[in-house]
Amino acid sequence: MSSLLKILADNGDINPVSYFFADFIAEHSAAGPDSLLAYSAALVSENNAKGDVCVELSQYLDRPLFSSDRIAPDDMPCGIEAVQWRQSLLESACVGSAGGETPLILDDDRLYLNRYWRYESGLAELITSRLQSLPDFEPQELARQLTSLFPDRAQQQSLDTQELAVALAAIRRFVVISGGPGTGKTTTVIKILALLLSQQPTMRIKLAAPTGKAAARMMESIGARINDALIDPKIRDLIPRQASTIHRLLGYSKYRFRHSANNPLALDCLVIDEAS
Repeated sequence: MSSLLKILADNGDINPVSYFFADFIAEHSAAGPDSLLAYSAALVSENNAKGDVCVELSQYLDRPLFSSDRIAPDDMPCGIEAVQWRQSLLESACVGSAGGETPLILDDDRLYLNRYWRYESGLAELITSRLQSLPDFEPQELARQLTSLFPDRAQQQSLDTQELAVALAAIRRFVVISGGPGTGKTTTVIKILALLLSQQPTMRIKLAAPTGKAAARMMESIGARINDALIDPKIRDLIPRQASTIHRLLGYSKYRFRHSANNPLALDCLVIDEAS
């Protein structure tokens, strides 16, 4: 009789890669094809294919691990309490703790493929190393510049999140600005660049996005809103209007990047739109 994962793969409910990966993990762990270990391996592979870097075990408590139009939800395996799930997985030689060399990594209650855990950990380390404040900013001058960019703040009852984002960008090496459509992200970026250029008119700035379409949309958005911001015309003229793809900016050619950690970009400020 076929295993549940084989049936799901044959029905097109899961990717064949997920089935074969789960079968590999089960075989090398002396576990059955319908074991919790095999289901977990298939689940993390499926989540990766959907764009999730890991599986958070606690989110699957009493929830079906997979979905199918041909198999009733009651016949699907469900997640169990995270502590018990962790204990069960760690009995396998194919599952290890953070930093291990096993195919699967458990970090708290998050299950990763080893390489995705390393990607995420490496990225987190790089971001953390850039979170310190810049040492040479002057608070009084910063306050004056913010007042010129946000002249109506005294009339507001609540915190202006755009002003906060601009202030943080002026004193930090790394800032993430997030918000839904129409929340003012582009205007915020324009004011950040205006503030930075007012401090250093010769600042080298580049704009980039993951795709050519996103880069074009970035240029269009800045061009449409730059005249609405309360910015000195001399500073406005210094704000870059051109954006490129990240690959082009880094000089990608024949499976190599010209710029890297060993050959960094010659710039002072980099704005990435729709980072992913």
